[in-house]
Amino acid sequence: MRVNLPAAKPFLWNQFLVVFLVVLVATSGMAHAFEYLVHEGKNSGIAEKSIVILGERDAVLIDAQWMLVDGAELAERIAETGRNLTHILLTHGHPDHYMGMAPIIEKFPQAKVLARAAVREEIEYQYPAKFIHWHQLMGDQLPVTPVLPEVFAGDVTMLEGTEIRWIDMPPAETMDATVFWIPADGALIPGDVVFAKTHAYFADLNHPNGWIKALEQLQRLKGIKTVYPGHGPVGGPEVLVEALRYMRHYADIAKPGVTLPTVADAMVSAFPDYEAELLLWWTRGPGFGVFGPRALGVPDNVLAQLPPPLSYPGGCPASHRELIDTLFHRGFTGANMTVLDEVFSPNIEFTDPNFPAGLAGIKALVAKNNASFKGWRFELDQVLCDGNQVTVRWRGMGQHVASFMGEAVTNNDVTLSGISIYTVEDGRVTADYVIPDNLGFLSQIEVIKPQDMTRDAQ
Repeated sequence: MRVNLPAAKPFLWNQFLVVFLVVLVATSGMAHAFEYLVHEGKNSGIAEKSIVILGERDAVLIDAQWMLVDGAELAERIAETGRNLTHILLTHGHPDHYMGMAPIIEKFPQAKVLARAAVREEIEYQYPAKFIHWHQLMGDQLPVTPVLPEVFAGDVTMLEGTEIRWIDMPPAETMDATVFWIPADGALIPGDVVFAKTHAYFADLNHPNGWIKALEQLQRLKGIKTVYPGHGPVGGPEVLVEALRYMRHYADIAKPGVTLPTVADAMVSAFPDYEAELLLWWTRGPGFGVFGPRALGVPDNVLAQLPPPLSYPGGCPASHRELIDTLFHRGFTGANMTVLDEVFSPNIEFTDPNFPAGLAGIKALVAKNNASFKGWRFELDQVLCDGNQVTVRWRGMGQHVASFMGEAVTNNDVTLSGISIYTVEDGRVTADYVIPDNLGFLSQIEVIKPQDMTRDAQ
C-alpha cells in the first residue's frame, strides 16, 4: 500500500521523523540498562563486594562473599528482587570472593557458576591450604569444601540480550583474574584489581608493577561511567586514577629489602584516609607466623581487630578492648553505676581492705574517687591479653578537692598509677585484682612526706 504524504508540510514530517528516531534510540538504550545491587560483607572485617546485575527478569552475580553468613544474607537480598539468578561469575580465586557461595547455590540451584580455568584450578587445588590459613579467623563460617565453578573460555555472557564481557588481566593482586565490563552501561566490575580508598592486599605476588599495567589496561577502556571495586566505595573513572596513584607510591616504597613495618607505616602515612590497614599487614599472613603479630611490629589498632589467639602475645581481641575502654572511660570516669552493672558480673571477685567485697566495694571506691578528685579520668598506657585474662596499666588523674581518707584538701593535681588484672567471661568482668601505687598517691595528697630514695643506705 502506498502512503501519500502531505505535500504542503514536508518540513514538519521530517521533524517528526527525527524525533521518532531519537526516542527509538533512547528507548533502546533504556531497555539495555541494568540496575546494580552492591552487597558488602559485614562480618569479615574487609567489606568485600559482590555485585548483582539486575535485568527485568534475570540477574547475574559477580563474586560470592567470604563468610557463609554474608553469603546467606546476599542470597536473601537477591531473592527479594524477584529475579531469577542465572549465573555467578568469579573474578578470581581469593576466598573472600567465593567461600560464601554455598547458601546462594542452595537458594538458586539453577545458577551456573563460571570462572576461567586457572581460577577454578586455584580454588580446587589451594582450598585445603586456604582453609587452614583462614580458619583461625573465620571458624565455622568457612565451608569445609568449596563450590567449584565450571570453566568458561568464551568472551561474553549474555543477560537478557546484553553483553557482559570477560576481560583477562595480567598478574596483579593474583596471577589470574577476570574483569567484567558492561559497555551498554559503562559499568566496570574489576574485583580486586581495583581497591578504592582501601589499602591493597599484596600477599600473593607483592607485584605492584604488574598491578600498574593491569590498571592502565582498564583505563584504556572507552566509556567507563561507573567502577564497582572489589573493596571500597563505588565511583567513576577517578577510582582508577586514585588506584594507580596508590600503586605507584607503593612501588616506590616497597623496594626489595624494605621491611613490612616500614612499608605499612609509609603507606598509612601517605594515605591516612584509607580503610583496612589490616590488609597491608596480611601481606605477612593472617596468622603472622610463629612469632606473633606484635613481634613483627603490628600496631595496637590493628591487633585489636584480631580474634584470639591470633592477637597474642600482647594484643587483645576487639571485644575485650571495647569492654575495658567502656569500663575506664564510661564507668570509672564519672562514676556511672549503670555502666558498672553492665560490665561487671554481679558475683565479681574483688577485695580491698578498706571497702566492701564484690561489686558493692567497687562502686564505693569509684564513687569516692570521683567525689574526692575533680575531673577524675583515666589514661590507658597498655592493655595486654592472655586468654580471658586482661592486664591494664593505667593512670587515674584529677584535682584533690575533697578529703579521700580524712586528710586536709590540697587542691593538688594528682596522678594515681596502677595495674589491674581482669578476668573476662561471657562478655563481662568476673574478677578484678588491683595493684595501685599507694605510696605515690599518699605523697601527692600530702598524707606522707615524699622520701629521698637516692640517699645511701645507713
